[in-house]
Amino acid sequence: MIKIKCFDEADKYILTRSVNDWIDNNPKYEIKDIKFSTSCMTTKYYEKIYCFSALVIYDDKIYKIEKE
Repeated sequence: MIKIKCFDEADKYILTRSVNDWIDNNPKYEIKDIKFSTSCMTTKYYEKIYCFSALVIYDDKIYKIEKE
C-alpha cells in the first residue's frame, strides 16, 4: 500500500539527517519519491524563520528479497 511520511525541520541539515535516518531504519520499504519544500517568513522584528519540509512517498510492502 502506498503511504507517506512527512518531515518538517527548521534546518536543512537536520531535515536531511531525519529523512536519511528514517530511510535507514525502514529498509524494507520501497521509496517511490521524495518531495522537498522550503518556506521563509519574517516576524515583525525582522527575524527570519525558515521551514524545510520533505514528503517521502513509499510502498510498505516488502519488496527487497535477500540475495543468496
